[in-house]
Parts: sequence; C-alpha cells; structure tokens
Amino acid sequence: MALPIAVASGFVLALLVPLVRRYLGRWAYLVFAALPAALALLFISLAPGVLDGEPVRWSTEWVPQLNLALSFSLDGLSLLFSLLITGVGVAVILYAEHYLHGHQEIDRFHALALAFMASMLGLVLADDLLLVLVFWGLTGVTSYLLIGFEHSIGTSRLSAQQALIVTVSGELAMIAGLVLLGFVSGTFRISEVLSTGETVRADACLLYTSDAADDSSVVLLGGGGGGGGGG
Repeated sequence: MALPIAVASGFVLALLVPLVRRYLGRWAYLVFAALPAALALLFISLAPGVLDGEPVRWSTEWVPQLNLALSFSLDGLSLLFSLLITGVGVAVILYAEHYLHGHQEIDRFHALALAFMASMLGLVLADDLLLVLVFWGLTGVTSYLLIGFEHSIGTSRLSAQQALIVTVSGELAMIAGLVLLGFVSGTFRISEVLSTGETVRADACLLYTSDAADDSSVVLLGGGGGGGGGG
C-alpha cells in the first residue's frame, strides 16, 4: 500500500498548497520539502528487500471487464529513479523558495512542482502499460505548466509549447506501441509482459512492424545517398 500512497501524496499536497501557506506563512515550504524527503526515506527503507531481489508490488482491480488494474512495482531500477526524483524534488522546492521569494505566484510553482514529482513517481513505479500512458500524460501537462510558469514572457510560452508538442508526439507513438504490446503478450502488467519475450518476438504483427521500419530505413538511406550524389 506504500507505493500508491507515495504517488497520491504529491497530488494531495499540491492541492493543499494554498491552505498550508495560509496557516504556516513563510514556513510552508518546509512542509512542501518534507514530503519528498519523507518519500526518499520510505524508498530507502524498502531498498534492502528490493536489492535482495524481492520487488515491492501492489495491485488492485481498475476495470475488471478489460483486465485492467492499478498496479505499482518497486524494483532496482525504479528504486534508483524514485530516489533521484524525490531527492531533486527536495532541492527544487528549497531553491525555489529562495529564488522566487516574494513572487506572487510562488505557491503555484510549488503546487506544480509537487504534481510533477508525483507524476514522475507514478511513471517509474507503474506496473501497468496503460497506467504508464496516464502518468506520461500527467508528466507532459505538469512540465508544460512549469516551463511556461512565467507565462507573460514570450520565450517561456514558446518553450512550453515546444515541450508539449514533443511530449504529445511521443505519447501518440507510445499509445500504439504499448496497446499493441499488451494485446500481443496477453497482459498489460509490465512485470508479466517481461516474461513473455519469446511470444512478443514471434508475433507476426510486431515482426511486420519491425520489417516495415527496416524498409523505411532503407528507403530513407537510399534517398539520402541519391540526394548526395545529385549534389
């Protein structure tokens, strides 16, 4: 149960930022920084078992009719990224409080930073292919809002739009790939997909997709060579 709580806590605190600021004033940032610090300690406490080859997993039914579940998993790789995300989260909040001190929208930045951190945690801890898409989308939206924080500056808006275009383009490709992978392997659970490597590699649909990609590469390379010769 620790994993979904860890992910949800960032979103909850992001919503409570104005309330915390109202009661604690200038010291509210300590609460904001305390959450990622506490999550880092949580992941450190889970590290011995994970490093011994025993991943921490949690799952509950989401849409049983479609065999979808809310599933989270903490293994060695996700542990590393979780510690990076929470560690950087603490640093960003502490630095932002100093750098943006007196800024009228500082609480909006803290809320977005906490939501972005929670989205990233959900992304690296998700053990379901469709859940990965959900958190990828949330990461894209929150990063767009963070990059465009100073929305009155033209370059800030442009940078945010460029980041959103890249994120959405990647998500469209991910949707096709992950849904196809889920149907081919017979499950959307990532930990189970990893055990169906032979089935996935032998699937005709994926082989066709791979061949098409190779053919496209040959055409592109051939076109590039022809263009070079003509020049």
